Amino acid sequence: EKLEVIIGAGFEFTQPIQLRFNELMTGAKTDIAVKIFGEDTELLKQYAEQAERIISEIPGAGDVKAEQTEGLPQLMIRFNRKKIAEYGLDISSINEIVRASFAGESAGVVFENERKFDLVVRLQEGSRQELALASLFIKTPGGQSIPLSELAFVEYTEGPMQISRENARRRINIGVNVRNRDIASLVADIQSQLESKIKLPPGYYFSYGGQFENLQKASRRLMIAVPVALLLIFALLYFTFEKIKYALLIFSAVPLSAIGGVFALWLRDMPFSISAGVGFIALFGVAVLNGIVLISHFNRMRYDDNISDMKKVVLEGSLVRLRPVIMTATVAALGFLPMALSTTNGAEVQRPLATVVIGGLVTATLLTLLVLPVMYYLVNRNIKREIPGAAVIALVLGLGFSTSGMQAQTPFTPEMAMEAAVNNNPLLQAADLQVQKGSLAQQKSTFIPATNFGLQGGQINTSAFDLNLSIEQSLGNFASNKARKNLAQQQVALSQAEKTRLEYHIKGKALKAYFNWYYAEKKVELLQGQLDSIARITNLAQVQFQNGEINKLDLTLLENEASRIQQDFTHLDQQRQMAYFNLQKQCLITDTLVMPAQVDFTYGTSVDVESTYLAPEMAQIEVKKKEAALVQSELKPSFSLGYFYQTI
Repeated sequence: EKLEVIIGAGFEFTQPIQLRFNELMTGAKTDIAVKIFGEDTELLKQYAEQAERIISEIPGAGDVKAEQTEGLPQLMIRFNRKKIAEYGLDISSINEIVRASFAGESAGVVFENERKFDLVVRLQEGSRQELALASLFIKTPGGQSIPLSELAFVEYTEGPMQISRENARRRINIGVNVRNRDIASLVADIQSQLESKIKLPPGYYFSYGGQFENLQKASRRLMIAVPVALLLIFALLYFTFEKIKYALLIFSAVPLSAIGGVFALWLRDMPFSISAGVGFIALFGVAVLNGIVLISHFNRMRYDDNISDMKKVVLEGSLVRLRPVIMTATVAALGFLPMALSTTNGAEVQRPLATVVIGGLVTATLLTLLVLPVMYYLVNRNIKREIPGAAVIALVLGLGFSTSGMQAQTPFTPEMAMEAAVNNNPLLQAADLQVQKGSLAQQKSTFIPATNFGLQGGQINTSAFDLNLSIEQSLGNFASNKARKNLAQQQVALSQAEKTRLEYHIKGKALKAYFNWYYAEKKVELLQGQLDSIARITNLAQVQFQNGEINKLDLTLLENEASRIQQDFTHLDQQRQMAYFNLQKQCLITDTLVMPAQVDFTYGTSVDVESTYLAPEMAQIEVKKKEAALVQSELKPSFSLGYFYQTI
């Protein structure tokens, strides 16, 4: 009478709840998720509490909360094995009764058309809420019913709430939300504070995720989207006017509008964000439209109306097109004004985008009406010493881009990696000083003793004054001097050979680190494509499951495959970060590195092993030979010259 029969699909999370649960546990919805990885849960908890205190003191960090890992109440059952044996029972049977009473146990299968459901048996809700395990009766093989308290000791204890793992490493997550500042600068402050104040033991390290990780991914995509958008704009301009100079002329509106966008962000105290980057793309399109309106009218006056006076074309054309240009910019700016003043949900995305567009349109309109007619006049006037049109346009484009700060970062090539490793390595600098020291020692290899002077005066045999004068110069051992000079030259050659080998070794390590980074980046890109594909397939499969086209097993297998790919992606992303830091370590630089689109893989294939790696050993043999020759030369005679004068 206390049993409850349930017909259902078992006890599991539905897909939306499961995805939300995973987001909360991994910090995906947090602005910044600071993750501490290690082995010992207690030690991780100590470091997490220490990091939580440090992050809370940083300006702009709000809602700092470390992941709760302890305090979960548990109902512990300690079996009395002796009593269990006396009643003829076994632990597995008792565990099955306890599990069936509270969690439910499948007792069969119920079919409904083409679907099947588990038939689950468990205690009624009132009996389950009391959790009176001690009074739960167990039937013995002899037919007796005895309470569980006779067979085991039941008590409440506190245990770990959860032990989170990521990439087979234990992890504690610290969630941080951003208040009145940008995510990138806050993460930089958190990194510097944690690295300076917390010394982690080997095997423990910090990682940063959450919305900050999404920001990094979006920034990398934006670095591709912006150049592609600019290239498409230029291509369309060229196809429209069929002349490069007019395409470049109208394209000058891009840096002119970027000046206003950057100034508007600074004026409203807004950092550059992904939405601001999208706003720049929209701004470039509207700014180019004004240039098309103006240049098209200039060309119509020149070619259709046959007006040859360039000054008249520029002045009259600018006056005629003043109203359309201003109206185009005003309508676009007014359309974005509600977004710029928005304070509702999503305002943090709308405000930067609208601010960039409005500010850029103001400067683009003013400069288009002033600068563009002047540039058109300069590239089309008929004078003998005409300034090349492309040069004028390129000058304005260069000034505009340098003012707006929109230059792309230079890609980091393998040649740059090897050059940085060679220039920054202190061992190579020491080897270069050793070569210089040997060159100076070579100049002092010839040894000539000092000149000896002698003077004596006095009475020797009689009262007369006698004089004794001598001058002697030793010429040294000619053979020893020559052998010593040869030895010094060979030692310089040895130092040079060791320096060359060290340089090749440093270049090789830098090149290996570079290609490991390149390989990891490409693997992450490929796996990202697989993740996007499996996500689309999983969404389609969920729709098919709801329509009854596939069964639960097919959907579960597909979700498991998606989870496996996600785990592989996380592991590969960690490898990519390690490869990136290793490359910076080998090159001894701290700059942000950008991978080029194409990389040459033929470096290092033409190294002469004998002349590079065996040269120091061969030079060492020659040094020993020269040392032996020096010892033998010292057995040969030395020579000297002198003058002697004496009166007696």
